[in-house]
Amino acid sequence: MKFVSTRNKNITADFNTAIFTGMPPDGGLYEPAEKISLTEIYNSFDKTTSFLQLSENAAIKLLGPEIGEESSANIVKAASLARGVTTITNAAREPEVVQLCEILTQSGVVINGIGT
Repeated sequence: MKFVSTRNKNITADFNTAIFTGMPPDGGLYEPAEKISLTEIYNSFDKTTSFLQLSENAAIKLLGPEIGEESSANIVKAASLARGVTTITNAAREPEVVQLCEILTQSGVVINGIGT
């Protein structure tokens, strides 16, 4: 996945650079160069699709080129099987993250503080 700066679309980064450096040199933020519609992923399944299948496909769509389909699926499987409460602090508030949280909420996952 290619990322661009919010301040200058000519400043680009690959997945690893965007994740591990955090900010482009112009002080902006990295965002995906192409917007991914999670609604399309969600709408491509029917009522019999499991939460796990939906989550795996969303992760593969978002992370597949960088992490690989099998690794992405394993990350989602591990997270969905975890017991108890998981707290994420300083999470991203980009529209794609908010949209994913909303889809997960519609699937029955309890998420507090979406977009905050």
